[in-house]
This record gives sequence, structure tokens and C-alpha cells, in this order.
Amino acid sequence: LSIAALVAIATTQAVDDLPECSIICLTSIIPKTGCSPTDTKCACDKADKITPLLTPCLESVCSVDEQERVAEVLTALCEQTGV
Repeated sequence: LSIAALVAIATTQAVDDLPECSIICLTSIIPKTGCSPTDTKCACDKADKITPLLTPCLESVCSVDEQERVAEVLTALCEQTGV
């Protein structure tokens, strides 16, 4: 998974697009970097700090297909915020 892909939760629509397995990882890890789980720009800006924490969590709770879906959704979110 790319760094940009592993870093954000933003809108209700985006959360709905994420595999359920990823929500616990995202909501527990993103705040450790000082970002709110709903602050996409902050999370995308801190991708380098979030990725090493998020990746093992996702690998432990999501299938490979689900991890790929997380990457797609989060990449789109970061692109929408200009990061």
C-alpha cells in the first residue's frame, strides 16, 4: 500500500467506501499523530508517520483485497485534499 493511500478518514461517504475491517485501525492510529480521524488533510500530510503504524494493523485484520480497497479509497481522499 502506498503512503498516500494509508492516511485518511474524511467524509461519511468515504467511510462507507472503506472496508469495515479498516475502520478500527484508522480510528485508533490516526489520533496518535495529532490528527482527528475526520481531518483528512492533516492525516494525508502526516502519511509518513501514519503508514508504519497503519500497515501492520491493516495486514492483521483485512484481507489483501480489503487492503487494496483501503488504498484506493484513501488515495482518492488525499488527492481530493490536494495532498
